[in-house]
Amino acid sequence: MIQTDLKLLEDILKGNRKEICCVYGEPASGKTTLVKEAAIFQSKNGKKVVFIDSEKTFNTDRLMQLCGNKKEILKNIFVLKPKNLKEQRKYLKKLLKLKDLDLVIIDSVGFFHRYELKKDSVNANKELHKQCNILSELCSKGTAVMITNQVYEDIENKKINLVGGSMLKNWSKCLLKLEKNPRKLILEKPRNKEVAFKIIKEGLV
Repeated sequence: MIQTDLKLLEDILKGNRKEICCVYGEPASGKTTLVKEAAIFQSKNGKKVVFIDSEKTFNTDRLMQLCGNKKEILKNIFVLKPKNLKEQRKYLKKLLKLKDLDLVIIDSVGFFHRYELKKDSVNANKELHKQCNILSELCSKGTAVMITNQVYEDIENKKINLVGGSMLKNWSKCLLKLEKNPRKLILEKPRNKEVAFKIIKEGLV
C-alpha cells in the first residue's frame, strides 16, 4: 500500500472513513490495484469485504501476488459478478441486510452505466442515483465504500471527465484521481493533495 504522511489519505485507503470514495482515472492507471490493496488490508485484519466485479476482471493470481501469496486473505473477500446495472443494484440491496460488513468495492461503477447511457440516458442516470443512495445507506451503517470509475475525453472542452459526471462527484465524499504519465495520486476531495507513486508486482508504492 502507498506509504504517505497524509493521515486523511491513509484513513481512506485503510477504510477508516465510512463514506463513498471514488477512485477514477485512465485505463492502467492503478485503480483496481489500489482498491485490491484496500481489500487486502481489511481482510488481514479479519474484516469482511465484498468486491463487486462489474468488469469481470477480478484476478485471484494478481491478488495473491499483492498479498504475498497468503491464501487466508481470500476467506474474507467475497466476489460478486453482476450481469447488468439492475442486477448490480439487487446485489447492493442484499448487502444492506448483512452485519459486520466493513468494505464494499465496485470495480467499476461506470461500466454498466456507460453501456445503458447509450440506450436510455434518463433511466440509466436514475438507476445510478438509486445505487448511490444504497451505497450511502451502507456508509451510514458503518461500511466503507470504494468505487472505481472510468473516464472519457470531452473533445469539445479538451477535458477528461469521469463517467457519471457531477452525480458521482456529489455522492462521493472522497475523490481520488490517478494519473499514469507520470504516476500521481491526486486527492481532489475533501481537499487537494498530490502523491507520486509507482506500480510494482507487490502493488502501489
